[in-house]
Amino acid sequence: MTTGDKIMYAITTIVVLAVLVIVVWVVYIMYFEPTVEISRKPLLTATAAPTRPPKPTATPAPTKAISTSKPVKATPTPVPPTPTPKAVPATPTPVPPSPTLAPTLTAEKQLAESLHEPWAAEEWETVIGLINHILAINPSYDDMTEKLYAAHVNYGRDLAAEGRLEEAKMEFTRALNVKPDRGEAVAELAALAGETPRPLPVVLPGEATSTPQPVKITSTSIPPTPVSKATPMPTLPPPSGVILVPAGEFIMGSLLGEGFPNERPQHTVYLDAFYIGKYEVTNAEYKECADAGACRPPSENSSSTRDFYYGNPEYDNYPVIYVSWYDAKAYCEWKGMRLPTEAEWEKAARGTDGRECPWGNELDSDKCNCTWSPIIPRDTTEVGSYPDGASPYGAMNMAGNVSEWVADWYNEDYYKEWVADWYNEDYYNPQGPASGERRVVRGGSWGSDVTYARCARRFYPNPDLRSYAGGFRCAASPSSP
Repeated sequence: MTTGDKIMYAITTIVVLAVLVIVVWVVYIMYFEPTVEISRKPLLTATAAPTRPPKPTATPAPTKAISTSKPVKATPTPVPPTPTPKAVPATPTPVPPSPTLAPTLTAEKQLAESLHEPWAAEEWETVIGLINHILAINPSYDDMTEKLYAAHVNYGRDLAAEGRLEEAKMEFTRALNVKPDRGEAVAELAALAGETPRPLPVVLPGEATSTPQPVKITSTSIPPTPVSKATPMPTLPPPSGVILVPAGEFIMGSLLGEGFPNERPQHTVYLDAFYIGKYEVTNAEYKECADAGACRPPSENSSSTRDFYYGNPEYDNYPVIYVSWYDAKAYCEWKGMRLPTEAEWEKAARGTDGRECPWGNELDSDKCNCTWSPIIPRDTTEVGSYPDGASPYGAMNMAGNVSEWVADWYNEDYYKEWVADWYNEDYYNPQGPASGERRVVRGGSWGSDVTYARCARRFYPNPDLRSYAGGFRCAASPSSP
């Protein structure tokens, strides 16, 4: 064989191999990737609808000790994008942000896409951990609370089938902590007890009903703050552990082309003087309320990396987590205070100059517990950590550590509607929309990238979400004798 023949033979071989690779790739795309299912087992969720879907109906209760009722089938979703089954009315996810926010969105998508393999393998513990991490980065990301509920229920059914009934009860209870208004977990708990379905035994005032139908949590209205252009300086001693934010205007929201659409347009708001907690509410403080019977205990005693967190004296001065909006509201009222409004929270965090972060305009992850990492385990830090990240008024950890519930209902277009009617009473002490389905969360968390811990960033989870990255702080209006 001549040298020319050898060269021709080598070229032919390379071409043939390249063609084979292309053929294999095309076959894979046509016959495998589009048909990847999120689970081999029927899951609990509903197909998404273009408009608000009807409220889910409860699954009839089985009569055996372990339920044999057929679960609701999940809608298979191709990869990419991430699974999109939805059963809870949700506010649309904001459009892609400015380039400065891209790193965190990439992190979220990476975690969301990594759900496919463990979900298909029915590795529910892994799935639950991944979803909790996604919610730590962004509490309102896609429909992850629906997936978290489904994962807890499916894990509970697997445990029940293995005879691990106490562990199964715990998973069904965790599912109800995620979505108290869903009937499947209630039915499973009732089946394990050999009873008919019943409402969740631990409910907040105003949540219980006299029938075993799924209960939609409602909230009491937020007491309006008196409207005035000035509040006298307080003459009574302030509540302990708070700082005073003086009356006056401040810049709220983000400029056109910056941040997320729901942060725009930027506008000016006038607030009366108010008090806000210098620190996030701690485990020890919240435990006093729970021990007194005025608050519901957190849904878990653990944290991201610690098996024993709530109730452990070592972490008494760390922020309480696994509390819903209703839990936060109940605690603040027990203390004779209230949740801050969204406007109050933002002013306490950024002051009056419209800065991006509590410490200034530089996105500095060294000044907050807010550095997302897919490799290094992260968790809460003691309240008051990162003193260089204090706000202009001295409030600590307003960026990172735990995301914080505020009083307001969420409406994506609230700022636009507000500005369209500029000369209205909402210029003074805005209270947010009159009603809604989701509540606002502010501040990012230990699971967030620093870009998600900006002062103007708005999240909007379901008010019954109890996350291992979510907490709160309280506020109060000055009082006179």
